[in-house]
Amino acid sequence: MTLKAVRISKGITLNTVIFPLTWHEFLNTLEKKGYELAPQLPFPYPAGRFSASGQIARKGKTGILVNAGANIIQIFDISIKSAGEEFDELLRLLVSDYGVDLNAFARFYSFTASYKFNTDKQASQTISDFCIFPSLGEISKIIGKDVIPFGFRLGAADVLPNDENWFDIRIEPDVLRNDCYTIEIVFRNSDKEIIEEFINTIESNLNKIIDLIER
Repeated sequence: MTLKAVRISKGITLNTVIFPLTWHEFLNTLEKKGYELAPQLPFPYPAGRFSASGQIARKGKTGILVNAGANIIQIFDISIKSAGEEFDELLRLLVSDYGVDLNAFARFYSFTASYKFNTDKQASQTISDFCIFPSLGEISKIIGKDVIPFGFRLGAADVLPNDENWFDIRIEPDVLRNDCYTIEIVFRNSDKEIIEEFINTIESNLNKIIDLIER
């Protein structure tokens, strides 16, 4: 049984009204780090604050997505290690090159992830057995057909989904294969140490959750 990352992102949402980097500052730093800029970006760079949105750069399997209007920067990758390293290095370079510390403007940090977990069990039946609840038979009668739980979703108990400090984890059988679980994660927090702790432990914790499901 193996856990494999499919898509990882680490990001920051800023509390500023105006994006705190100019075109030259932001794009020069990305090029310095070896990123290939998206061809739709204007050149020569405009004067003033960076204002583009979308995927603006790529290096190998790492991409940078920005929404300047919403003050969001996200690093996408296929491994938790490289996404974190690229994110931290970008913020470090912006401080050393231009004196802009994005951590000082952080409203909250975000982490999202998609995983596949291959198993030697029947994924749909395993999750169904794990998620049985008392009203399932009544729901089957209402629908007129036997139903089973096809997955489950866990959310933070003390906050709402639109709060800054939110998380949820969704686990379900792969819709195309019955020897695999799909896992989707969203985690947001205004405290950098809390999100780092979550990121550092999430993969080992996912393995423990799957062990519990299959016990």
